Amino acid sequence: MEEQAVWLEQVLTGNPNTWTIATFHHPIYSSAKGRDNPKLRDLWQPIFDKYKVDLVLTGHDHTYARSGLRAYENVGTGVRARVNDGATVYVVSVSGPKMYDLNRNDWMKRAAEDTQLYQIIKVEGGRLRYEARTAVGELYDGFELRKRPGQTNELIEVVPVDQPERLRKKAVDAAGLD
Repeated sequence: MEEQAVWLEQVLTGNPNTWTIATFHHPIYSSAKGRDNPKLRDLWQPIFDKYKVDLVLTGHDHTYARSGLRAYENVGTGVRARVNDGATVYVVSVSGPKMYDLNRNDWMKRAAEDTQLYQIIKVEGGRLRYEARTAVGELYDGFELRKRPGQTNELIEVVPVDQPERLRKKAVDAAGLD
């Protein structure tokens, strides 16, 4: 992971692109129980922030979760202190039939269990539109990022109001034991 962090920094240094999207397998913010990756997050997220990566797409956890704009947690003083001027949207998704239990966390703006999804991303100038669609093509989640020179991207939520989150009922709820 450390060697990949060095490589990642080399790739992003001097990146001339308006939009930067990273994709890799293991998420730095896990959506499944018992699968968090704090070491990977500690190594890579400061690099994403430094180079203002707009969107990170991952898998591995066999659930769906999407963040809002997220920057690495600040440390008050010392060599790891940083300014929260980077802001990246993180997505974990699953397209196959194998599913895991979701581990709901504060970072999640939208989540799903037992739902196969694919993504459509459209970039037009200073706007990036993201859609997560179900296997039958229904819009499940969405947002738009707008570039703002010298500022953090603007995030506009485009979550369909007729699509509640697809989450398993707790065993207690299923048994009627509220």
